[in-house]
Amino acid sequence: MKSLERVLAAIHFDQIDQLPLFFQISGFAATSAGIALPDYLTKSEVLASSQLAAAKRFQNDLLFSSLDFCVEAEALGTEITFALNAYPHIKSPLLDNWHQVKNLSIPDPYSSGRMPVLLEACQMLLEQDGGEHFVVGQVLGPTTIASQIFGIENLIYLLIDEPEGFTRLLGFTAQVTQTFAEALFAVGAHGVMISEPSASPNIFPKEVFQAFIHPRLQAIFTELKRKYSGANWLQITGNVTAILQSIAELEIDLVTIDSPVNLSQALQVLSNKTVCGNLNPLLFLNGRRDQMAEALDGGIKQGRKAGYILGTGCEIPLDSDPQNLEYLIRLLRCK
Repeated sequence: MKSLERVLAAIHFDQIDQLPLFFQISGFAATSAGIALPDYLTKSEVLASSQLAAAKRFQNDLLFSSLDFCVEAEALGTEITFALNAYPHIKSPLLDNWHQVKNLSIPDPYSSGRMPVLLEACQMLLEQDGGEHFVVGQVLGPTTIASQIFGIENLIYLLIDEPEGFTRLLGFTAQVTQTFAEALFAVGAHGVMISEPSASPNIFPKEVFQAFIHPRLQAIFTELKRKYSGANWLQITGNVTAILQSIAELEIDLVTIDSPVNLSQALQVLSNKTVCGNLNPLLFLNGRRDQMAEALDGGIKQGRKAGYILGTGCEIPLDSDPQNLEYLIRLLRCK
């Protein structure tokens, strides 16, 4: 089977020839090949060529059109700072108070900031790959965009002091998420990952997720599913055990499970979703080979035959050792 066929079969709970593998490789595609990270983050042709080379080298079933967590904030007008060997960071939050959101406009994905870089790279991957792999674009979720333009500490205090402001801010950022996701589907992406690390129970308790965040995500995913046939993918890093049932209610096809979550429990609760996980990406940074073997065995034993993709719980670090990825691949193909 082609990688694309294998992944689609897994998503639809059909028979597969072997376990699909999703290494979440973004900037590591550049750093592992000796390519300057700023080039990867600003040039669509570099992103696409790096992703294609990484998929071949690491036998990955995923082509990941992903940049960094500043893309949406930058497109909204936030000033960011680039570094040579690290992802860019925000110099200061765009908003001093939530009322200023009324002065912002939804950015156009085809012209705002580096959003077009991601769209162009996605198109290039689809064209140059020729239907071999599962091509996914990454968009930040509404809570995460809000934390980027307002500051995570300010966002927490806003929830406590002015819940209405929290709701209004998420209402705006949810439009940013949905608009960008729709653009990725429109250029042909097989799937869109909405990455929501700021929605993790490690930051907001499950009651906040259920009352404020879940309705926004549900509205986004329902509308995307109504308009497009591609796969909806949600990723919330950290220990999401407390909100697994809420995640199960969302109109999504794929769910990432991070390493702190018990995979067997997640598979049980998310019985109607394809689960991707839950290898710890830090294994490729400083893990021993016996630890990698143990993690791989655990995933294979706990994973089901359909509706499961072996993958990392979040992005592989920029300075990971490529030989560690290659070692895990050799172990996997021997199973």
